[in-house]
Amino acid sequence: MSDNFGFDFNNDGKVSFEESYLTYHIERETISNNKYSSSADTRSNSLHTGTGVPHSGGSTPHYTSNAVTNVKINKPQEDDNDFFKELKKIGIVVLLIIIGIVAIVLICQRIEKQIAYDKVIDRIERGEYFYAVCDLNNLSFTDLNKVYYKDLDLLKNYCQGMDCYSREDYIMATEYLLKCYGAKWTHDELRSPNDVLLEIEPLKNEQIAENHRRYEEEERIRQENWNKNGAPCVGMKESEITKTSIGRYSKTGGNYEGSKKCNLYYWFNSKGEQIYSVRCCEGKVIQVWDDRDDPRSFKVKSTKSYYNSSSKSSSNDDDYNVKDYYSAEDFYDDHYDDFFDYYDAEDYYEEHGGF
Repeated sequence: MSDNFGFDFNNDGKVSFEESYLTYHIERETISNNKYSSSADTRSNSLHTGTGVPHSGGSTPHYTSNAVTNVKINKPQEDDNDFFKELKKIGIVVLLIIIGIVAIVLICQRIEKQIAYDKVIDRIERGEYFYAVCDLNNLSFTDLNKVYYKDLDLLKNYCQGMDCYSREDYIMATEYLLKCYGAKWTHDELRSPNDVLLEIEPLKNEQIAENHRRYEEEERIRQENWNKNGAPCVGMKESEITKTSIGRYSKTGGNYEGSKKCNLYYWFNSKGEQIYSVRCCEGKVIQVWDDRDDPRSFKVKSTKSYYNSSSKSSSNDDDYNVKDYYSAEDFYDDHYDDFFDYYDAEDYYEEHGGF
């Protein structure tokens, strides 16, 4: 370097203006680079990444470019970490929002069910037991696993028992309330089923005694009617119809009352005329036809066992020529006025040699 400011680049012993200008800018750039390199070296803790000790003078140190390079490599990693941190924060916020929504839904459901349950209790307090049972059934359908409601069955039996009690059916009321006896009762606003049972007990016993008295009275009236009429009457046991004054029936048949099989019994006089008939179902007389004052004639010309149970008739006594008919149905269609019903015609047809 010459006495003038700057480097003698062409070694001619002089520093020209251009060389002085160029020297100034080189030294300025070098000072700036040295400051940036010092901060980079402090972070990396390594000054010897290149050829060793930095040069003096105006030349650029060798470690400067390496330090700058390290800083450029670390920046993307820091950006990635920041991105994942932000993503994690967003995920936590979304999860908390979902948990909050679920909690709100469950709370709303619980409030709704509690309101419905309270309405049922209000109905019971007002004595609307029938409607309370309907509401309890609806609550059962909405909580089949009994998560919200634990005592629906207990309340249903209680309501049914109290409903019978209000209708003075003390026997059935006792039957329902006994299902609540001894159970844990948590409704202080309602009467305890145990207390109601104690109140009903004497009333139930009186009702049982009254029912028994009514039954005996009905039996007495039935017996009087039997003795007065001397014939089977409605309500009589089927097994007793042969013990009356008109004797044993002459013929039997059958039909149906819905899906129930019924038995028909007929009594005839010596002329073959019907004087009495009864219809029995499930072991009791349910209908009676008394024709003793006006016997029903079936145009039978002679007394036959068909109408009189004393003996069997012979196929030679056939007044209708049943052999001319292919079936009992055809025979009955032509002579339905002469027989009480189809079964009578069918029996006649078969007894006289029908197909």
